[in-house]
Amino acid sequence: MMTWLVLAVAPAAVLPPPPPAPVRVPPPIFQESRDELLSRKATIEVDIRAGGQELWSGPMRLAGRVPATFSRQKSDAPADDCAAEENRYSGVRSSLSVNLSLMSYGAGKSGFRLTVNWDRPADVNGCGGRDASRSVGLTQTFNLEPGQETSLTGDGGLTIRLRRRD
Repeated sequence: MMTWLVLAVAPAAVLPPPPPAPVRVPPPIFQESRDELLSRKATIEVDIRAGGQELWSGPMRLAGRVPATFSRQKSDAPADDCAAEENRYSGVRSSLSVNLSLMSYGAGKSGFRLTVNWDRPADVNGCGGRDASRSVGLTQTFNLEPGQETSLTGDGGLTIRLRRRD
């Protein structure tokens, strides 16, 4: 009977309290007012070259969330000496696409994102690129203040010169 009393009087083991739940802080959300968004504008002179030749040159205007884009595609028949070869037709194709957009980092800070894709024929079979092509792609973010100029370089000799007007 004594054993029973000892068990009844002995205190129960005390467990430490559980750790507090972690505090989750949501990431900051940068929201621009409609006026701030519409006030973000830029005109950028773009000059795209490869192999010493101009691929395209011209101004691109951006405003708010509206990007500026340019694209061109060209398809030609193969050279005369290749047209009858194997009794089939494959054209010689090339293309260029440019997308320039404003980026916001919040608190009034902004920059630009440029994406350029250039496809061109590759003469691997002696028929002027009829059955082969080569592609170069470039995506890059950058800052450019009014009046400033910068150059970006991609593979295949692709160079892009950018000058911000305003």
